[in-house]
Amino acid sequence: MLSPKILFLDEPTCGVDPVSRRSLNKMIKRMKEASVLLTTHRMDEAEQLCDKIAIMINGRFVVFGSPNYLKSVYGHGYNVSVKWIKDNPEVPNDPNNDIVSIIQVLLPGAMKVSSEGEQSPLDQLDKIVEPLN
Repeated sequence: MLSPKILFLDEPTCGVDPVSRRSLNKMIKRMKEASVLLTTHRMDEAEQLCDKIAIMINGRFVVFGSPNYLKSVYGHGYNVSVKWIKDNPEVPNDPNNDIVSIIQVLLPGAMKVSSEGEQSPLDQLDKIVEPLN
């Protein structure tokens, strides 16, 4: 590993303590002569170490670009999808288990983006997706 032209790193910081992770990231940043292909689940790590990021979902590349490009285009918040199964015997009609109430408590700044299909308790909710401010 003296000075490779291409270096493949698969989840190099997975299970590594924070001090060692910072040390490894500094070492990767100093590798100016090498092309580094890094796989990670940590977007902060990808943003810190990579000039270009490709995001893979279900084995397919769906997005490619610089960290700034990805944040400007896709960094608008989180989407929450909920599928309501009518008359599910496993889910009692307990007001404490009401998904609408739970979302309102956990994401007070959330807003509903869309609703598909039949009327459900979610149609009463005008707050589902939390915006980033």
